[in-house]
Amino acid sequence: MRHPGRDVGYRSTVQGRAIGNIKRAMEGMQDGANSGAYLMDVETNAQRLLAAGISLHVDQLDLSLPQGLLSMKMDFTHPATDASQLNWTSVLLAMDASADISVPVELMDLITTMNPQAHAAIAMGFLRRKGDAYEMQASIKKGLLTVNGTPMPLPVPGLQ
Repeated sequence: MRHPGRDVGYRSTVQGRAIGNIKRAMEGMQDGANSGAYLMDVETNAQRLLAAGISLHVDQLDLSLPQGLLSMKMDFTHPATDASQLNWTSVLLAMDASADISVPVELMDLITTMNPQAHAAIAMGFLRRKGDAYEMQASIKKGLLTVNGTPMPLPVPGLQ
């Protein structure tokens, strides 16, 4: 795929059937019927996706909202794995991911008004105010989560 002034590469080895199954299960959960079964279907297909190996790279995602510009950059990689050995602890140990997020102050004010518990993200230092936005830089590599330069323990058995 080519864009003027940019070289954009596209390669897909993603399991399309698993993505379609996840989409259908998520739509089913919106209907409210038997959400437990739908969640199990989402988990099964998410594990199928991860076992096949996946890499997602987003150079820049900008969403222009009435409250300001929401921006994100992201990288996520999980190597192909024997499906019989895959569990959520092994996923955390094998994944390599990073995200840089910028949320306009006005949008964060709206979010915390609608859900006061969202203040915790600011109070705990996940989101730091810089000018007219709250920012976060997060990464996880070999089971170590780092948010804004601070390592954070993951509450997962076998990682402590």
